[in-house]
Amino acid sequence: MFTQRTTPIGALVPEAGDTAWQNHHYRGQYLAGLLLKSLAGRSRLVAGGWDGADLTGVVAEFFDATTGQLVYESKTDLVALVIPTTPTIYYAKKGLAALQSVTLEVFNNSTWPEDQVPVLVAGYYQSSATETAPFAEFVGPMLDPRASRGEPDLIINGGCRTAQHNVYTLGAGCVNRGNRQFGAVDRLAFYTTLAATEGTADQNPLSTLAGGFSARFNNVSLPAGGKLHRLYRMEAKDAARLKGGEISLGFESLHNAEVPKDITVTLRYADANDNFTTATEIVNSGPQAHPSGAVIFQPFEGVDLAGSPVENGLEIEITLDCGVEAVAGLTWEIGALRAHRRHLVVPELMLPGIARESGDCQRYFFRKILVPGGAAMIATGRAVNSTDVEGVIRFPVEMRAKPSCSFSDSSVFQIYAKTSVSQADSGGLIGALVSTQSTTINLAKTSAPFVAGESVQILLANVGGWFAFNSEL
Repeated sequence: MFTQRTTPIGALVPEAGDTAWQNHHYRGQYLAGLLLKSLAGRSRLVAGGWDGADLTGVVAEFFDATTGQLVYESKTDLVALVIPTTPTIYYAKKGLAALQSVTLEVFNNSTWPEDQVPVLVAGYYQSSATETAPFAEFVGPMLDPRASRGEPDLIINGGCRTAQHNVYTLGAGCVNRGNRQFGAVDRLAFYTTLAATEGTADQNPLSTLAGGFSARFNNVSLPAGGKLHRLYRMEAKDAARLKGGEISLGFESLHNAEVPKDITVTLRYADANDNFTTATEIVNSGPQAHPSGAVIFQPFEGVDLAGSPVENGLEIEITLDCGVEAVAGLTWEIGALRAHRRHLVVPELMLPGIARESGDCQRYFFRKILVPGGAAMIATGRAVNSTDVEGVIRFPVEMRAKPSCSFSDSSVFQIYAKTSVSQADSGGLIGALVSTQSTTINLAKTSAPFVAGESVQILLANVGGWFAFNSEL
């Protein structure tokens, strides 16, 4: 006789009977009840693979009632599984490394603890293995732990779409980590081991990587033993969220070398708050083979940050080892970067809106450039005397720290006064008046065309001319 009853969470499930379990529809209904009870206890499967013989890569998420945190546990692979005659559940149990199993018939649903989750059910549709084909199926879906909770990505400009910096020509000025530079793409710095004799660091807006943009080393020539490095630095206020937890990250990469190259990911924490002059290594991935001409997705998952003072700031370095022979014409792109506070990296690229992304980047670097079509007003101010004017520039977002200023040349600034129009001969910031929200710029014209106290407007006047404010890490 087949009977039904209601579980504590309201799921209608079958009660085991002598012959009822031969009906796989009843078994499926029963398994749904077990799965729902696990989910109600905040236990779920987040990763795993079954190829017909091996159950591998199983990771489950559990709720730790003691700490009030969600924890992740990787389970030992189950290889060369022989399908049992009697339908059997293979399940992940909190605190146990090995996957557990029990025949389906002996279970009473009320005894199913919430700190375990069914993974695979396997058996034969009838009790005799000679009468029917076997089956083996995952009990429930693998749920994306980040997307289901809406957690934002930790990488700013991971899609490499915002590119306010100038293209950088490689050479002696970017050798070694202490001389890190930026090439077009915001937030992704770079440096080289050994000086390149040719090449640039730029953005590829037509990349084949996910999202269509990348940070690129283009047409690089390096001597034997040369390496290319990318750096992403997370400021202390963001990195503090990772203290005592885990981080997983991933990115896409592509190079055109004639032979495979090794790629390594290294994580460091800043030795002082938001100061990466010196940084201590937490862990590295070791060399990972990167084939030529193929886009790869490189994950680095489940990095334990417990005991590392990441609240000072976190540095992620990606290195391409060019090998023992010199290289010429090498192009290497990375893009589609993502990182989050979880055991597993999310394969899909989940980019924010471009407006938000641009604003996030301007916290660290802000540049104005004049494009064809006219002048662009950047400030209003007054003439201090006959040769000097001052104007207030307000930043679009609050910057991380008081910025430094650079510009293409002083003549890029055009000053409109009541009785004159002139291009500046020199200029710079007034240090005492620099803040994270605005700054005061001083410009001078030696021909003394101004009248003290008169109002002025300051514009960018030369097409291609630019000025920038920098508070990068």
